[in-house]
Amino acid sequence: MGSKHDVIVYGATGFTGGLVAQYLSTERRLAPERWALAGRDMNKLEAVRERLAARDSRLAKLNLYQASADDYESLADMAVRTRVVLTTVGPYERYGRPLVKACVETGTDYVDLTGEPGFWSDMVQEHHAAAEKSGALIVSCCGFDCIPQDVAAWLAVHALHDTAARTGHPIEVDGFVAAQGLPSGGTWQTLLDMLTEMDVGALLSNDDPERPGVRFADDVARWVLRMPTVDPMVVARSGVLGEYGPEFRYSGWFEFKSRVQMRAMLAGMRTAAAAAKVGPLRKLMASLRPSGAGPSEKQRAGSWFRVKAIGRCGDAQATAVFSGGDPGYDETAKMIAESALCLATDRDALPLSGGVVTPAATMGQALVDRLRDAGLKITVRGPNADAKAGDDAHADAR
Repeated sequence: MGSKHDVIVYGATGFTGGLVAQYLSTERRLAPERWALAGRDMNKLEAVRERLAARDSRLAKLNLYQASADDYESLADMAVRTRVVLTTVGPYERYGRPLVKACVETGTDYVDLTGEPGFWSDMVQEHHAAAEKSGALIVSCCGFDCIPQDVAAWLAVHALHDTAARTGHPIEVDGFVAAQGLPSGGTWQTLLDMLTEMDVGALLSNDDPERPGVRFADDVARWVLRMPTVDPMVVARSGVLGEYGPEFRYSGWFEFKSRVQMRAMLAGMRTAAAAAKVGPLRKLMASLRPSGAGPSEKQRAGSWFRVKAIGRCGDAQATAVFSGGDPGYDETAKMIAESALCLATDRDALPLSGGVVTPAATMGQALVDRLRDAGLKITVRGPNADAKAGDDAHADAR
């Protein structure tokens, strides 16, 4: 492409963006000309660069670019300077649309951290055809939403691929999510936006008699709640893009230790959703976790997650487990950074060449290998399981 940089981190002055920049500077040891920082406040960008340079003096040469969500020309100018734009600037429904448009129009690859179903589905509808034409890979949901579920489902499906081809049976996957962590200011603002639109009562829907919205799942010996998040939508799109089969089905579930714990969480969500719809109460709630704030390193050290995807094809079964530490920030920083680097450096080997796509369908094994190398635990067992799967006892112990 002749671009100046491999990756530009847009939103580097925010909490999550700062963690991404730190990961790129310490774990990947990228030469300063290969990446850059961007945001709307040059003084804050300079402060981030100074912090990075205190660890590695070479990074004093990092380029900085001023770009703002309300200035399309600045976004387009940033996009043409790099192979991949990595953006942590959310909520994406408020701030993300112009940047996606700029990347599509300039043919620049893009990764973000959105977990917002409306934004994601709108981007697919509005930009997929144009991105295919321009050659831009627009890959949303490259953090805890939705890489663990998307990748675990991809592994389970591939372990069952030969069985499905031989028997003609469809593949069905259930993804079970257990996690512990605290939100940053940006994530909290996104949650408040989502709560104003959410029908908490719908989570208890029993419209599927075989799999009601709340049930006891023998697979994990826990009470589970159907996920109202974007993750199952992303996995379903991976099923189309990755050709998992016309009858492929995915269901995502939150795990709880007891039914009492689950009911308490739902009651809290109802209260928060009602309050978020009232202006003064919403303002008060927003102040509890201001923009730019986030959990401390000590708090993140006590956080963890595990996603278990159980796939079935007739009588055959495959299980993939994806687990790690702090889901929302430390591990998310790795996930989105490695996704961006995968697009920048492994582009010619990837199966898709353009469109509004998904992490697993776009990057597949290349991303799995990168995330394993970054310290995330990803295992799979089944008829055609990856030979590098290893032992998932630690993940199950959670």
